[in-house]
Amino acid sequence: MDIFNNDHEVLSVGGLTIENHVGQIIIYGDLNIAPNEAGRKQAQMLADFFGKLFQATKDFDRDDSSNPDLTAQSIENVDNPFMS
Repeated sequence: MDIFNNDHEVLSVGGLTIENHVGQIIIYGDLNIAPNEAGRKQAQMLADFFGKLFQATKDFDRDDSSNPDLTAQSIENVDNPFMS
């Protein structure tokens, strides 16, 4: 995937979809990873992608801070409301 440089590449891992766009990545869907061979392959695909994404953010030198659609979203850990 040529991260941040086109609008036509998509990575699907289970029910998780990662869309490549110029200047941003969109991730949506659900993915259940089991402790088995299939889960290991899914985890490896995600690890490979996020490693490349991390590197691309370091290499990406455009300043898009004026575009609210491209600014960092908040990161927050939340408790699972369905678990007691």
